[in-house]
Amino acid sequence: GLSKDHRNGSKDYTDAKTKIYVYSLKRNKWNEVGKNSGTTEPEPCPRFAHMLVYDSRKKLHYMFGGNPGAGSPIERGTDMDRRLDDFWCLRIKRPAFGDMKRALQFLVRKYKFRDMSLRDPV
Repeated sequence: GLSKDHRNGSKDYTDAKTKIYVYSLKRNKWNEVGKNSGTTEPEPCPRFAHMLVYDSRKKLHYMFGGNPGAGSPIERGTDMDRRLDDFWCLRIKRPAFGDMKRALQFLVRKYKFRDMSLRDPV
């Protein structure tokens, strides 16, 4: 199985994390998605040996089951052989063009004002 060390039959529970990263080719850097989104929505616990599929027509990710990962609230005080039976759906949304444009205009104006005030203090 995915969770056994085949050499000696012992369990190898990796440090599973609940994180999603996006790679930027321009910056040559990985960025964590949703780190400070401010949402209070529930999220799945860290896990491994789960099923994850992507529906390209609906642009949705679906995740089912798995084993609780190390550090998971479910893992503490329970049997590590436990299988999860939960089902999750993830839709990654892009901001609308107008929202991005407004946010960028604000940042440009903010830094221009800051630059002007540092060069010519009153």
